[in-house]
Amino acid sequence: MRSFFSVFLFALFCFYSISESLPREGLTWEQALSLALEKNPELLSLNQALPVWEGEKLQAGLKPNPELNVNLEGEETSFSLSQALQRLGKRKARVEVSQKLFEQARLKYKSKQNEIACDVYAHFVAVLVSQKLLGLAEESKILSLEVETRVAERVQAGVGGKADEARARLNVFSSELLVRQAKRHFEEACLRLYALWDEDPGDAALTDFDFEKSNLSHFFESWEERLEDAPAIQTQEAELQISKAELESARQEAKTEFTLSGGVKRGEVSGDPEILVGISKPLGLFDRNQGKIQASEAALKKTESEQVRVRRKLRLELSLLAQQIEGLEDQIQALRESLIPEAKRAFQSLEEVYRQGRLSFLEVLSAQTSLFELRKQYWDAVQNYHQKTSEWMKKAGVSPEEALKQGILS
Repeated sequence: MRSFFSVFLFALFCFYSISESLPREGLTWEQALSLALEKNPELLSLNQALPVWEGEKLQAGLKPNPELNVNLEGEETSFSLSQALQRLGKRKARVEVSQKLFEQARLKYKSKQNEIACDVYAHFVAVLVSQKLLGLAEESKILSLEVETRVAERVQAGVGGKADEARARLNVFSSELLVRQAKRHFEEACLRLYALWDEDPGDAALTDFDFEKSNLSHFFESWEERLEDAPAIQTQEAELQISKAELESARQEAKTEFTLSGGVKRGEVSGDPEILVGISKPLGLFDRNQGKIQASEAALKKTESEQVRVRRKLRLELSLLAQQIEGLEDQIQALRESLIPEAKRAFQSLEEVYRQGRLSFLEVLSAQTSLFELRKQYWDAVQNYHQKTSEWMKKAGVSPEEALKQGILS
């Protein structure tokens, strides 16, 4: 009996103290990030859209083509060329609208890059955590099988009862179910990670790193100073600039332009060529682009109101996420430094009492289950912490690379 519990405690100690920090060779986080930024379908699509807006900008700056007019009236023939004298301000306004749309497209691409980088980090950590939870479940299964064997030996020796044997067998079934669930969760986490660069995970292998230690507290103190860097704020600012440019373009379109024409006409009687010169200009009596101007003014007011709403919403969301992250930091610290060590000591004490015959097997089993459950809670909290951190970095416009350089993430 002493041998069994010595092996049991040694296995617990090894798994808790050593296996959680063993390095694994495979895909690193930096390599995963590089693959995602290079092959992510959404990024590729947004990148392919940039030349479209470059073409729109080019087209907006072109002058109108001259028109060739040929008239045949009986024996009279006339040739003329006409050219609209487009206002410089009108063309400039159109170019400005196209430029702002192009900048908005580049901003979307940049924001999506940071979003993908945050997703890579969160999913990478999720795979590592699911890997550790799988190891925890497998360790629990091994210990459950060991317990079942020892209990069966005690029953055969007439020390234990059939009830203890049934409980031990049920514990094995439960541990096998947990292993299967952990394997599915690991496979799902791998699929979500590798989907970021549209690849089949196959036999996924990742390089482990110390992702348990993070320090966002000092960064939270100054995040409002860089609120303007947040993608939502930058997107609204881009929308505002587009609305202003569209309003100016609508006002420029209201101004009519002169069209200059000149040509040659062969006279019907004399047959001599006659010079034709003309000038025309639309009279702005009815259509002065009032509807477009009114719509652009309304769109500008709406964008300004939306900007205020988005800023307030973002500030609230970042504050709530910061509180949730700080709460998870406290939970992780309590589990790592207090609850798990206490549960381990409690299990050791119960094992000693059980060995002396003054405690039932059920109580020992309950202590074992509690210890493993606390460790599972610990890894769940670690994963949740990094998921919330990823969400916060997305909204704040902080890249994981920047967070790593500043020591916010390990």
